[in-house]
Amino acid sequence: MNRLFELKTVYGIHLSRCFEASLGIDPLLSPKKCSLNCIFCPLGETIVKTIKPSIYVDLDRVIRDLMNFIDKNGLIFKTTFVWGLGDPLLNYQTPVIVEKIHSLLKDMGFNGRIVVRTSGVLINSNWIKPVFKYVDENLVPIALPYSYWKIFTEPVGDFKFNNLVNSLKNIVKEYGDKLAIELVVFRYRDFTNAEESVLDELISVIHSTRVEKIYVKTVNRPGRSIDIKPVRGELFNRVVEKMNNEGFKTIVCSDVSVNKLNIVDKTNILLNHILRKPLSTDEIIQIYGPESLKILEKSFVSKINWDNKIYFKLKSIR
Repeated sequence: MNRLFELKTVYGIHLSRCFEASLGIDPLLSPKKCSLNCIFCPLGETIVKTIKPSIYVDLDRVIRDLMNFIDKNGLIFKTTFVWGLGDPLLNYQTPVIVEKIHSLLKDMGFNGRIVVRTSGVLINSNWIKPVFKYVDENLVPIALPYSYWKIFTEPVGDFKFNNLVNSLKNIVKEYGDKLAIELVVFRYRDFTNAEESVLDELISVIHSTRVEKIYVKTVNRPGRSIDIKPVRGELFNRVVEKMNNEGFKTIVCSDVSVNKLNIVDKTNILLNHILRKPLSTDEIIQIYGPESLKILEKSFVSKINWDNKIYFKLKSIR
């Protein structure tokens, strides 16, 4: 395995439904670290559940990996997406990492977005606020109202949903234009958050945060539970319609395609990619080419049958 795989802090290109061709930045590395353990999270089980930030990956390593990718492949991405194996705001270095990435890419003439995806648990901390200066958006997933949130997200310790809502309410006063909610619509056995009573309660919660922009999508890969399933068709469309009618700036995330990417060091980049999230056979062929499937016939790669597709996931590295 060591001959095939070198752990990097940079992964992708990922074809994000919300942010197009995205280059992932992981300031945490394995194992997964987060304040939550969301049932629909494509990163899988949270191994280190914590609310205490630390220094997990230093600036030099991230910048070295980023420059190595750009030197070999160029600026073939539209979004720099700061989200790896957990909540990037658990790394004390994330503000300086984001600042340096912003500076480097600006000097190269990159005019794409920088997005941080975070649980939001720490977003109101003073040491995090410099992040807002250098990113285009901080994306916070809120898919459930008070009565279901704890059940499906399993927060660390006694952390309460009210704390998250109040943090967003406070930070939106100053940085509202750089905050967005990610609404993941899903089924879990007999439950769906697209059900009208659940959705009405959720809308009330989102209104109380005063965040105006919402990205709406359904799950498109296996989460922590294999029983998580997508919501499509009329039911999904009703969710979008309701968010629009409520006055939110609603963006519907949908599948994207790109021209063939001639990625250098394909084996290493693909394995780093599926370490972070499961990729379907179709995604791998589209991004890395059909020949890349041969890379995945290894004992350290898992196959997951989900929603009538095969997904590949690299087993955790600890």
